[in-house]
Amino acid sequence: MIQQKIVVWFRKNFKNDLIFSVPNERTSGWNRMIAIGMLPGVSDLIVVTKEKVLFVEVKDHKGVQRPNQVIFENKVKVLGFEYYLVRSLEEFKQIF
Repeated sequence: MIQQKIVVWFRKNFKNDLIFSVPNERTSGWNRMIAIGMLPGVSDLIVVTKEKVLFVEVKDHKGVQRPNQVIFENKVKVLGFEYYLVRSLEEFKQIF
């Protein structure tokens, strides 16, 4: 799994920074989860360093963003943050 490889690599190489996932798949209790703050379209990973906050969406070579993911990407960029769509660990490494 690409996302797992990314998390393992990042945590090994950037021990003082944070990387975490945001579970937001549709499950039972979907409406309740939205009511308490879940946001459909949020990126798979959020990376926090002293210098910046990054939002990272992970897709395989065939994956495409859903409309709510594109909306989230645009909002993040308007707010001045970095957003990346990566398809491999190697693509993720290029960010750093």
